[in-house]
Amino acid sequence: MLLPLNVPQFFFDDALIAHQQKLARRWLPAAVFPKPVLEPDQPWEGRQLALFGTVIPGTPEGYRLYYSCFTPAEEHAKLLLATSADGLHWEKPALGVVEWRGSTANNIVVNPDRPHDSPSVIYEPEDADFPYKLITFHSGGGPAWTEGWGLYGYRSADGLRWERLPGPLVVAGDRTNLMATRPGGQYLVYTRHPEMMSRCNARSIYVTESADFHTWSELQLVLTPDLDDAPDVEYYGMSVFARHGWLFGLMEYWHADIDTIETRLFVSRDGKRWQRAGHQPFIAPTYDWNRTWSGCASNGPILINDSMLFYFGGRWTSHHYSAGQQWGVIGYASLPIDQFCALEATNGGILDTVPLTWP
Repeated sequence: MLLPLNVPQFFFDDALIAHQQKLARRWLPAAVFPKPVLEPDQPWEGRQLALFGTVIPGTPEGYRLYYSCFTPAEEHAKLLLATSADGLHWEKPALGVVEWRGSTANNIVVNPDRPHDSPSVIYEPEDADFPYKLITFHSGGGPAWTEGWGLYGYRSADGLRWERLPGPLVVAGDRTNLMATRPGGQYLVYTRHPEMMSRCNARSIYVTESADFHTWSELQLVLTPDLDDAPDVEYYGMSVFARHGWLFGLMEYWHADIDTIETRLFVSRDGKRWQRAGHQPFIAPTYDWNRTWSGCASNGPILINDSMLFYFGGRWTSHHYSAGQQWGVIGYASLPIDQFCALEATNGGILDTVPLTWP
């Protein structure tokens, strides 16, 4: 096997292993930072933030964090922006872009005129006209999946002022993630099929792709619960990122009976055929603020010093709550860079690789 130049090789499967004895493959969890980094402290945010959104490095401010909030008793969810110089400490700038209750002194960038869900952003600085693009789900005014329901595209020159494209682009949603990079030059969206419950009897993951952001392929099923899952488990949503020739899926793994979502890791070489990375949470309910929900940003990790930081939304309550019990924040979990998996030995442990040719 000819190895590509300067690309680390993972032992996620046995492709590089010719022989082993007394070894075990162990998948490593991310460590949740004890405190959230963003809390709902502005009147337009309500009491529940959600990281249905994206963390983007390399912007004029250093880092941008696009996130959502829910104020279900008042108005539709909004898209908001926080900024950071170091990726760790965040501010909510008064942008002067969107009016809310008579003032533009807020950090709102999209306040839609209809219900929306799961916005995710891709940043392409090589596009001089519209480097920022957004995919989000909008529901219509009528019954479910009638005219107007589906995924809509937006574009922006500065990431602050957004133009909605004609749509829907795809009749799909609502829990959706647009990949932050373009493997093979394609935009990839991991989403839901409107008929997934009748087809799969559970929330499941589908993918659609596009070369131009306007014309999208037919939805393809890539992951649905199987016999390795408990009967109540559903695959609520999944953000996907690429690294060293692999795709990584950060699955919102929903235990429906107790209404709790943890993040589990899946890996794939092609984005269509996936394998689970063990049977334990990658981001587990750890503190009170993420005890029922841990759902990652659409972009995967950001790399800071020797760590990978996975930003995620944590909630104290899940689907069924009263307004008085609402609480959602944004925090992060970290992992030493690329240390997803270990092959561990006892006395006499041996690993022989297949023949490898170094560049």
